[in-house]
Amino acid sequence: MSARVSWCVCVCLLFAAPVRGSDGSIVRNVRIVGLTRTRLEVMHRELLFKPGDRLSTSVIDETARNLRALLFLGEIDVRTRQVATDSIDVIVSVRDLYSRALTPLLSGEPGELSYGVVGLDYNLLGSGQVLQVTALHDAVTGNEGEVFYRAPRWFGSRSALTGTARLGGEGFDVSLRATRPFYRLSERWSYWVTTRGTRELVRLYSAQTEAERYEEIGLTRRLG
Repeated sequence: MSARVSWCVCVCLLFAAPVRGSDGSIVRNVRIVGLTRTRLEVMHRELLFKPGDRLSTSVIDETARNLRALLFLGEIDVRTRQVATDSIDVIVSVRDLYSRALTPLLSGEPGELSYGVVGLDYNLLGSGQVLQVTALHDAVTGNEGEVFYRAPRWFGSRSALTGTARLGGEGFDVSLRATRPFYRLSERWSYWVTTRGTRELVRLYSAQTEAERYEEIGLTRRLG
């Protein structure tokens, strides 16, 4: 067997010109209705405004668009109610969607079957986090498992943390990624950081017969 180690570093800065809406009334209170599974604080951290802010129509539209992008929510409606000359209440109406799935895997031919199962929850314990677990028996490489996890608001920040780990009898693949997207029009910068480590047994075939096998080892780090 031969081993190969590779390194890669990429640095990139992303900027955007700010876009601002005109100021409106001051938000007195924010009320969220319709939740049955999602935690209330999860919804509040997705909003682009809070009590005491001056609210513009563009920010309301941005907030509704961001909420519609969440797979565990449906029927988004953001409304305002004037309560004083320069004061409003905001009512956010949502509906929780079912967020769990269990899917069997089956491929191959009799005597060489690959089979497994995938479990997915994209609103883990009502937190808005994603967890996917895969267990697989491959007819060639044997048993392997994979875990995918994503926290869209890492420690309550606007950054997301994504991790993937795959482990099998012939190697592993582990990656960790942190991102901060352009979550609103007035946002001026974004970033992403990725690190990945792999170890894999590679098979080469000739005339349907394994002619050679070798091991690949890699570690990659990227900044953007």
